[in-house]
Amino acid sequence: MSKIPIMLKSNGNWDNYGRFRDFEVDAIVVDDNANYGILSSTIAEQLSIDTSDKIIEIKYIVNENCPPMEIRNDMGVRAYMETKKENKNLGSYPLCISVRDFNMELAINNESTSAGSSGSLNLLEFPSSPAIEEYQSEIITESTQTYIEEGQVYQDKQTVAAAMKNYSVMHKFQFRVKRSSHRRQRQLMIRQCSR
Repeated sequence: MSKIPIMLKSNGNWDNYGRFRDFEVDAIVVDDNANYGILSSTIAEQLSIDTSDKIIEIKYIVNENCPPMEIRNDMGVRAYMETKKENKNLGSYPLCISVRDFNMELAINNESTSAGSSGSLNLLEFPSSPAIEEYQSEIITESTQTYIEEGQVYQDKQTVAAAMKNYSVMHKFQFRVKRSSHRRQRQLMIRQCSR
């Protein structure tokens, strides 16, 4: 188990090009088998961050052509440590630390939807969406349909078959079923021409 020195860039901000600007520099040393909890608590202790009311975002830049990678869990820490083992230089792959308030106020402005938070999100009102109701289709459960068209939704295959049999008798034509899969049936209608 070896120790790895890591440079910390903190109290900065990200620009539009994915670069961390206007930061302060610090450093930590962690074991190469550290997990997310150990890494984040070491960073919080070194930078004097109270994690009870602050959220720590940990990111690093692999190369200039990629956006910054965020460390969110143990797998992210392992990937970072493997990358860092290749170049243990203090200045290589520095961690960019951003801190946000945990008790952030949240406001969603959408006519009748609003929410406020102090540690948890409480949804006060959620309007029903008429767009969803437009796409609801009626499920046909009766086999005595007088009108059959493409796109209708039936309860099951037996209902479709019975509806087609009744419809073919009423309108005097034949049909046969072509199975396209074990879940779906297609009816081919054969009209008889009487001369």
